[in-house]
Amino acid sequence: TMPAAFDGSTGDEDSWEQLTEDVYEELGMAASAFLLLDMTRNGSPCVYASSSMLDLFGCQPEDILGQPWTAMCGEATDVDDRRALESAMYSMEECSRCLVCPTKSGQFFWNHVYLEPGSRQGVQYTCLSCHDVTHLVESGGEPGSNAEVVEEASRVQALQVSTVKTVLAILVALLSNQEGSEGGERRGQQRANMQDQDVAEAMTSVKAALTTNSFEDLRRLLLDTDQAIFASVEMRASFSLVIHDNGIERQVCVNQGNALHYAICRSAFSAALALIICCPELIGMECQWGEELLETDVRPDAPSRRLRTFNAVQLANRYGEFFEESNTDLSQLYFSTASIMQYFERVSPSLEFMRRDSPKQRLQEAGPQGEALLVELMQLTAHQIIRDQEAEELIYPVPTPIPYPSSRHE
Repeated sequence: TMPAAFDGSTGDEDSWEQLTEDVYEELGMAASAFLLLDMTRNGSPCVYASSSMLDLFGCQPEDILGQPWTAMCGEATDVDDRRALESAMYSMEECSRCLVCPTKSGQFFWNHVYLEPGSRQGVQYTCLSCHDVTHLVESGGEPGSNAEVVEEASRVQALQVSTVKTVLAILVALLSNQEGSEGGERRGQQRANMQDQDVAEAMTSVKAALTTNSFEDLRRLLLDTDQAIFASVEMRASFSLVIHDNGIERQVCVNQGNALHYAICRSAFSAALALIICCPELIGMECQWGEELLETDVRPDAPSRRLRTFNAVQLANRYGEFFEESNTDLSQLYFSTASIMQYFERVSPSLEFMRRDSPKQRLQEAGPQGEALLVELMQLTAHQIIRDQEAEELIYPVPTPIPYPSSRHE
């Protein structure tokens, strides 16, 4: 049995070793195989793997640390089950699925996966437990017909739930012990706030306002609901949609998306403006973007999936490219929105309300006329682009063509 593995670059090595000791003290050898994903880092990589997890997959620490959880999936892994687990990771929901997974040696087994996002306890890690249930799946009985199978399946599920909840509870205790300072207490309070049901409800309200694309509805929500601004910045969500890209149908998935990413994906440009005024820092935050070609793309060389990391500007430009031929007006709106966000830091000082310090002050003074503000920002952005182009021409002037010499013969 290999020792538990952890990514030492993520923090205090002693804390990870303490986690290993505490889990063993609480559960002993009864703990199920588990790993931890850091949801604050791009790709949500694995930063901790228990010894039983390494044994289950027959892998070395370097095979799993720093990798996304999907590294343990294979071609036979059901796409819908994988998406369900991914969606739960970026929410506040527990989830379990049975996947076909390969070991490092290439042997396939039925892997029962149970996960719980740490955001429910205010920590940045998602805990994911795995258990080999091949003998249960291949028993041949219909669900519920074999009492022994049902009893064993319940025992496995209970073991996984116990392991995951114990690990997260230990993490909460370890992180609490590290707080100490005033700044640490403030971070601890923020994490405590994240598990408050009010935050989840606020995010639901924000998404509903974005769906209607109403600047005033979202503005009022951000002004009147204490947790709405916090939820818009801190909460992460997963969402997907089908896009027709020049005759090719694509399934687009966004993971770790904030409220602005969601607004862009919903073409909610007016509502997005309220978010930008409230929290300009949303523009630079990144999400994970995946494009999966559907069955309508039958090209033999078509890639099965493209994974990228986009900020809000890049995301809007990508949507503009999608609709460039099929919907020119919508494409131009996306490109204009991308330009507004790209130049927002430079043009926003021209707006009196953007000189206010607090998000609520800016929203209050901006007023309810979102469409007029959007047009004004488009004009300011266009003028800034023209000024930049003119300045560039001064620095790099276009050479004057030399006239062709006239004939010497008169």
